[in-house]
Amino acid sequence: MANSLGSAVLEMGERAVPVLRESAVLPRLITNDVDPVPSEKGQVIVFPKADAGTVRNVTPGVYGTNVDVTASRVSITLNQWKEAPYQMSDKDYAEVMEGYIPAQAEENLRALVNDVDGALAQGMNDSFPNYGGTAGTTPFATNLGAFKTARVGINRNAAPLSNRACVLDADAEGNALILGNFLKADERGDQGGIIEGQIGKKLGAVWYLDQNVVTQATHTLNVTAAILTKATQAVGDTTIVLDATSLTGSLLTGHLLSFSSSKQQYIVTATCTAATNEISVPVFPAVATAISSGVTCTVIGAHTANLLFHRGAYAFASRPLGTGQYPAGEGFASTTIVDDVSGLAIRLTVSRQHYQWTTSWDILYGHGSLRPEWGAKILG
Repeated sequence: MANSLGSAVLEMGERAVPVLRESAVLPRLITNDVDPVPSEKGQVIVFPKADAGTVRNVTPGVYGTNVDVTASRVSITLNQWKEAPYQMSDKDYAEVMEGYIPAQAEENLRALVNDVDGALAQGMNDSFPNYGGTAGTTPFATNLGAFKTARVGINRNAAPLSNRACVLDADAEGNALILGNFLKADERGDQGGIIEGQIGKKLGAVWYLDQNVVTQATHTLNVTAAILTKATQAVGDTTIVLDATSLTGSLLTGHLLSFSSSKQQYIVTATCTAATNEISVPVFPAVATAISSGVTCTVIGAHTANLLFHRGAYAFASRPLGTGQYPAGEGFASTTIVDDVSGLAIRLTVSRQHYQWTTSWDILYGHGSLRPEWGAKILG
């Protein structure tokens, strides 16, 4: 029994890879650290983050002093442990032995991977300060203006031109797919959109459909007049104080701000609530150009968070749990699938209990921002 169970688990593990690659859109587009070495919840994965380089003049015959470089690091904690269990019948087990994954087991795996992908979409929504488009209006109905503005935002922050991705929900991708600018690409020999229904690489980014793109909740500020900066915000400030007549309500992480006096855009980094007609808003990035008091602030509330980003804007780490790929005993077997393409490490465990097979997919992972200024939201 142990040998046959082990064979069944390995068979299911091998057939799980296409599902991982189908559902995991974001993990493979960002900085990814996947490793087959087993880990445990709470382990910290360190991502190096190179700082800006320095340039100096060369004077012949004069020795320059050494420049010590201490690379910055970002720590990501493996704090997300999720599972998708499924009770498998003897009939399902027999099908596995014949080389098939039961449909429900496959759907459970897909649900687990979609949950991971959705968590990354939420994290990126809560991190990226740049934006283009209009909240509440699906982009690309007539033009690429929303993409252009988002691209300008990350370009201003010196995001590298390579390894960029544009990830859209179904409505935005549907508009983009039939946009004249892209349909005419077939005249230049690119027929992917016409034949395969895929946009592919356009305007320096590879475009993807992701059904897990998130929607940002609205704010509760009762704005009856323009919101203004209460006092001058100095360069380096990470909190901006706003005021308005009879101001009450809250802003949430992920809401966006911009000011009439500056091209810089900001994201709210924590929930904040108005008191005495003013609200202190924690923001990223820090103020780069001083904002005078009385300057008008625009607050972006509810929106669909389509994404444009460089690979280095966000990070994801995944590790397997437990050891071994072969039966651990009669009535129990597990295997780990570590897929470099999807960037996921998934464990499958099958055990016999109370006359039924208990099947569970689980994953341990963590995620966080590296250079959020290299990411933008394309509002919908």
